[in-house]
Amino acid sequence: MRVIRYVAMSLVLVACKSESPIPDDIAEQVPSDAVHSTLSDFEKDVRAPSASKSSAIQALLHRCVAAAGILIKRNHESGTAISSRYFKSLNQDIATVRDGLQAADRIEAQTLVNIGTVNLEIKATHATHRRNWAELVRVRVHTRRGRMPVRGLSVLYCQRGGGRVHFYWRSFFTKSTPAVDDIPPGIYDVAVENEPSIVITIGAEGQNEQSFIMQVH
Repeated sequence: MRVIRYVAMSLVLVACKSESPIPDDIAEQVPSDAVHSTLSDFEKDVRAPSASKSSAIQALLHRCVAAAGILIKRNHESGTAISSRYFKSLNQDIATVRDGLQAADRIEAQTLVNIGTVNLEIKATHATHRRNWAELVRVRVHTRRGRMPVRGLSVLYCQRGGGRVHFYWRSFFTKSTPAVDDIPPGIYDVAVENEPSIVITIGAEGQNEQSFIMQVH
């Protein structure tokens, strides 16, 4: 999947709530009919014809429709509630596409629509590989200096997106190493304090677990 240049957006670092054994946004469930309504409304919106959309945007929207169709189908087959964390991530993808469609700048518009589209496609691919379609992926980030583990670091991640959507960084559930959390499929920036961030792709091949190595100074 091709990803065009990512335009840097202002990101907000939000103070994390004290962690419970199961984070609230994993324990909280969103019913299947609410998920269906969100996806169906989005699919109708991006299907709507518009002469003002460029051919590149139109091509991306065709991909959005296909991804949304897979997610609608899997949600219907399952008929069960999904975690609030997954649902929030799904809404961020949708909002990123919608923000791109409203952007006045052509490059920004295509960038935002592309980011949202790719994240939706990753979720759709992951959903086709999992029995429970909206599963989170257990992610481990190992922090190292050369080949030596560096322990006790707070690792942060942020879903890629932009525009008027409120995107935020959050801490992994545990400190390194490894830092561990359950994360929805998609593309993320990952960082530790005073270190350059890295970009990771989660769940693109239907994985239920993934590990990454992050070098620190």
